[in-house]
Amino acid sequence: AGSLQVLRLPYSKINDSIVEQAAPRLSTVTFLDLSYCPKIGAQAIEAIGKHCKILVTLCRNTYFLYSAGTDEPEDEANAIAATMPGLKHLELGSHNISTECVLNIIFSCPQLEHLDINGCFTVNRDFKFFKEKYPKLKIVGPDEEKEFKEIEKLNFTIIDQDLYDDDFFESMMEEIAMELAK
Repeated sequence: AGSLQVLRLPYSKINDSIVEQAAPRLSTVTFLDLSYCPKIGAQAIEAIGKHCKILVTLCRNTYFLYSAGTDEPEDEANAIAATMPGLKHLELGSHNISTECVLNIIFSCPQLEHLDINGCFTVNRDFKFFKEKYPKLKIVGPDEEKEFKEIEKLNFTIIDQDLYDDDFFESMMEEIAMELAK
């Protein structure tokens, strides 16, 4: 891994301990994509930050449901802020993080040029503040309207399972499965 610069592992099943073991051998990585890897968290992010000193791009997008209701996304964001000051491009799409975490990252990563927080619905963005304070920083998101338009394009029905008895629900699901199989 001595000359490895780009590492893309989206959707992989790696976990914190695997990343912690591998991180010391990834010191030449400048681009890392760990999007949609639900088994890694703040420990892995911290290990990467400590060992990948020349990392300039980190992609850590997720599904909102993976991060909803947990402290892990906030811990990951704080690990990024604490250990990755050289980042220029950061993607944290759909993380359940606070505005304070985003500001901490921006303050701690002075070279940051691109920050993708699309789907981070808990982040409030004051456009005027960011344009004045960080004129070179391009922030993408949080764009609720875009996310909801994408969802509207999907043709599905939400069913509240609690409203139906199990037999009715099972037969309805079988009908849907047969319809999809056609």
